[in-house]
Amino acid sequence: MVRKAVEEAVSAKNIDYIRGLLCSVLGATDEEFNSFFEGDFEYVLKNGITEDELFQEDDGAEYSTIPTEENLDALAGNLRINFSKKKLEDLKKMGRTIIAQDKKDQEQAAEKKTPPAPETPPKATQSRVTPKKCQAIPVEAGLGAGAGTVIGAGIALTIARAPITLIPVIGWAIAGAAVGATVVAVVKNITKKK
Repeated sequence: MVRKAVEEAVSAKNIDYIRGLLCSVLGATDEEFNSFFEGDFEYVLKNGITEDELFQEDDGAEYSTIPTEENLDALAGNLRINFSKKKLEDLKKMGRTIIAQDKKDQEQAAEKKTPPAPETPPKATQSRVTPKKCQAIPVEAGLGAGAGTVIGAGIALTIARAPITLIPVIGWAIAGAAVGATVVAVVKNITKKK
């Protein structure tokens, strides 16, 4: 990927600006920044700027090539002052080493993650019903509640024989639903224990 500013600088043959743009993405250990550099660098060399024009003679300044973030930043700063091929190659090598080490460290950290803590055993006050048993009960209790509602409404209609008012019918329906749900849940638990 080539940045528009690099294309414009190459068209204008503005070497100092090209060096500045290339250095603007150096020193970062992130692979994306390095891919920007490689794309821009390749574009510069393929579009009329020679290595002789781009690189300066190395000024011989000393710097550490031990691959650390601090040394990488220092070398990137030094490259901004003296854009030499030697400094650029050392910087790229150091960056690749740091990126590889960062990946290795991340993989090791992921492997060392602790497994989830085991579930705590039920306390004396907790229900002894396991989650599997609880999953079946609501569906069957709902069916029992529905059947209880119909039965409760039927009882209310039978008792009321007179003109039907909604309040007694609703009351008997709710009571029937509660009874139906409770009966189904109790029967279900009793049959599972056997």
